[in-house]
Amino acid sequence: MTYTYTLSIMMVSFVTQEGSTALLAAGWKGHSEVVKLLLGAGARDIPNKDGNTALSMARANNHNDVVQYLLQHQPK
Repeated sequence: MTYTYTLSIMMVSFVTQEGSTALLAAGWKGHSEVVKLLLGAGARDIPNKDGNTALSMARANNHNDVVQYLLQHQPK
């Protein structure tokens, strides 16, 4: 079975009141496939109100596969 995912720019760019994004949440929880999907759809690793990013949260929680992917695939 094949699934097709369509992410709109609005969904990828949505920021909560705390300044968190789906990319930050995926990095924090170590969901590498979600991180890949979001980055592929144009998500940017922006800091929340506390200054945390997907990269910093992945690093703090020892999600090394996510850290490596973010370092290699972040827009410069």
